[in-house]
Amino acid sequence: MAEIKSTLQKVMEKLAEMDAASDGGDEFDSEEKIKDGMRLGARFLRGEVSGLDQVLDDYSEADRPLIMKGVARTMLRNIVLPREAGKQKESEMAMQGLLEISRGSSRMVDVCTDMKQNLDRYLDNKEQYRKQLEAAFLSQMEMMEGSVAQQTGMSIKLEPSQHPKFQEEWMKVVTGLNDQYSNVLEQQKAMVEQFLIL
Repeated sequence: MAEIKSTLQKVMEKLAEMDAASDGGDEFDSEEKIKDGMRLGARFLRGEVSGLDQVLDDYSEADRPLIMKGVARTMLRNIVLPREAGKQKESEMAMQGLLEISRGSSRMVDVCTDMKQNLDRYLDNKEQYRKQLEAAFLSQMEMMEGSVAQQTGMSIKLEPSQHPKFQEEWMKVVTGLNDQYSNVLEQQKAMVEQFLIL
């Protein structure tokens, strides 16, 4: 009799779990819709989909905000500080995606313009600081070239970036710039999230 009771208790517990899972089904569906939106955003960035605003119209009124949320997450994750000039195409494409899902809202245009300017300033400042650092090491390199020429009788040309301390100093500069510009970029992304109510 005890075995029957324990089996019955197990069945009842299992049914209770199933009821709880079905109540949470809406949450599961919501997460799936957001993931669908993230996949749609990735396809947009790969160039497989165009006209996000029109694609969003294909979804039901209830699903559209969740899909849009997923697309926006993908776009925001792909707006990053470029490592070098010419490497910001994906960030610009992601901003274009944000503009499309916001249907060209003037507020979104302003934020995306600010983000683009932030990325451009980052690259400009990085290049400017690199030139300044190279100039600072140039005189030391010339002294080293003279010393090598005296010792070996051969003239060589050394680049400032070959100085042992150069990379150490350059990493400090890059870390400072990354921190400064990343903070601004995160604030701009937060503005996008507020606008889209993510």
